[in-house]
Amino acid sequence: MNHPDPRRRYILAAAQLIKELGEENVSARKIAAVLGTAPSAIYRHFQTLDELMAYAAISYRYDTYAEMDRIAVDASNAFEMYEKTEREFARFAFARPKLLDCLVFGAYSQNMSELMANYRMIFPEAVDEKKLYSAAVLNGQDFEKGNMRLLQMCRDDGSLQADDATAHALNGVLVHMFKGFLKTALDHPEMEVETLVSRYMNCFTFVLQPYARKNTNYIQQ
Repeated sequence: MNHPDPRRRYILAAAQLIKELGEENVSARKIAAVLGTAPSAIYRHFQTLDELMAYAAISYRYDTYAEMDRIAVDASNAFEMYEKTEREFARFAFARPKLLDCLVFGAYSQNMSELMANYRMIFPEAVDEKKLYSAAVLNGQDFEKGNMRLLQMCRDDGSLQADDATAHALNGVLVHMFKGFLKTALDHPEMEVETLVSRYMNCFTFVLQPYARKNTNYIQQ
């Protein structure tokens, strides 16, 4: 009989507290209180609280993928899926920039491939190949590779016309552009989320429009 990975309950508890309290208000003591255990028990499964919070950030982010997957099903092609899900992801990210900070800029940003691989082992049900968006991102191992998989899906169905070198160059531009906007959200919490999303998507469109198939109406007005 297979027993669930003991880390699951800690990650789920931390993710729920992030949802209820905000990531800046989550502590080892509060996580332990939810689980009815001592704060020190956390460190039998995670090297640091930051490591647990990185997994919780992935879990919390995964909860947003349900909406992304619904959007993906309704899209007429991969490019439309990519544009619409990117808008939703930007809205989520710029509204909760501190949550994404540990994964994009923080100590664990250099270990995303390992974190994602471990997350898939802890939560094997998270990856469902029938769910286009979440399968692409979670199988992508890290932020950059996940985005590249989305671009490749657009190439595969012909809605993006770019050779390998161009696609990889576009991916680099898009990833760095997203990081720049996320940094803006971190540094300027007074900015309206929808203003940032609109500016980001204008740049996203500017970068990709030259490579979109001419009869692909992928820009969400």
